[in-house]
Amino acid sequence: RRIRNFLLQKGYTTSTVSHTIEETPAGINVTFNINEGNSSIIREITFTGNTIASNRAIKNKLALKEIGLFKDGAYQPSTLEQDKQTIVKYYHERGYADAAVIDVKIDSVTNEEKQRDELTILFVIQEGAQYTYSGIRISGNEVFSESELLRNQKLKSGQIFNETKFQEDISSITNVYYENGYMSNEFYPVPVKDADRHEISYDLTIREHTRSHIENIIIKGNTKTKE
Repeated sequence: RRIRNFLLQKGYTTSTVSHTIEETPAGINVTFNINEGNSSIIREITFTGNTIASNRAIKNKLALKEIGLFKDGAYQPSTLEQDKQTIVKYYHERGYADAAVIDVKIDSVTNEEKQRDELTILFVIQEGAQYTYSGIRISGNEVFSESELLRNQKLKSGQIFNETKFQEDISSITNVYYENGYMSNEFYPVPVKDADRHEISYDLTIREHTRSHIENIIIKGNTKTKE
């Protein structure tokens, strides 16, 4: 598995690794049989459907890189999935709550001289409309008031919606409970989109449970120091 992962990191996506075991009087001999195949390098990364962001702006956010003077351009399928999420996050932080990568097209050309497959990767993006944040409605909170829960709110009503800031606000709300001993509460944020006005708000339902208390503090392994 480690050999296979090493080869994948170097762009050998079609490589295979097997092994044989031979018992001898001196012990066991293990032979790893490696078939590298052609390496896969990225010749070009391009995009379609992006109108509010340039190819360069999006490309700079990606972990996959085109081959260049200081970049090996190795293609890794797992990193491709990561980059799809990176593109979606880029748009969600700028108010495009419906943005998605609807397809990724990969064209491969074999370079016989260099014994490698050269890839062109095309991300097909659906941007959608830009949304304004119109606030959050909280229900089920009895222990703390809405003003107490929203004291450290970063995303304000009327601002361009930012998914990352909103998630930080949700964490801030949950921390108010956790820092006061309410460890088993449940939180259910539900988005409400107004497609006509291009506004997005959230309904947050909180299920409060009993407060947690410390019964005992148990220390083990202290043979030289008293509790």
